[in-house]
Amino acid sequence: MFNNQLYKILELKEEGQTIQAVISLNADHAIYEGHFPSNPVTPGVCQIQIVKDIISRLKGKPCFLVEAKNIKFLSMLTPQEKNVRLDLEYSEQNNQIKVKSQLSSGDKIFLKFSGLFVPENKLPTGTLP
Repeated sequence: MFNNQLYKILELKEEGQTIQAVISLNADHAIYEGHFPSNPVTPGVCQIQIVKDIISRLKGKPCFLVEAKNIKFLSMLTPQEKNVRLDLEYSEQNNQIKVKSQLSSGDKIFLKFSGLFVPENKLPTGTLP
């Protein structure tokens, strides 16, 4: 998990099957040295990892992405962005957690993501985490 390394959770609210989180990015994280030194951008895979981390925290155990149905990167997420907001809706069925989420700040949307996660203890037999 990248929490407290790449980003810090400032607020986390859960109501029903909706989660709202506010995070701040760590501009000094080593990932920005290579992505990209003169113009740091948060890699897309790290943005999806934030969604995964929040779901894992909610479930109290590691969850794994098993299907990404829709991923759209709409704006570059830089470490200078303040109070990045994660809005997430989820539902559970057949040991899967269906997620629809968005990372944004003000009117700027960075990521729209829909996918399926499975808690670690519900991974199909023979699947490597």
